[in-house]
Amino acid sequence: MSTPWIAAFVALTVLVIAQSIVLLGLVSKVTTALERAEVHTSSGPQPGTPLPALELEDADGAPATVGEPPLVLLMLNPRCGPCARLLERLNRTKNAPPDRVVAIIDVAARPAPVPPWLTVLYQRDGTADRALRLDRTPLALTVDNDGRIAATRVPVNAADLLVSPFGVVQKSPEL
Repeated sequence: MSTPWIAAFVALTVLVIAQSIVLLGLVSKVTTALERAEVHTSSGPQPGTPLPALELEDADGAPATVGEPPLVLLMLNPRCGPCARLLERLNRTKNAPPDRVVAIIDVAARPAPVPPWLTVLYQRDGTADRALRLDRTPLALTVDNDGRIAATRVPVNAADLLVSPFGVVQKSPEL
């Protein structure tokens, strides 16, 4: 190979590397913008809205309610990958979160084993999802003392369920 060809090859390599760096920077900016847009365009429940009446069943099929607030509602679909991974992480959790957590799962998708501290109620045909206008799972909804949704978040582990009724994350070293 002659010197001009080597110089051209080096210049082309440097250009490809520079374009790759610029492209990665742009992708990260676009990803951040899309995540923000998703939060603002979510059709899920907005903080401050009252928790609607939900048609739920217990494990025996009897009508059930989520109970008295404050509490954290954990909306799950065991057929979704992130929900299944969250259930696995919750099963490895040593101690129960200090807030009362109620999981709502579609009756057709009975989950794998759940931790004993997790109250599980079932919905039929997505009735609770529609009442709450949910567009994703998993989703944790904090319900305050007045029965209003105080905060929503996408949980990844048990620590994400440690939300006080006012949306302040509690610290728990045992989890």
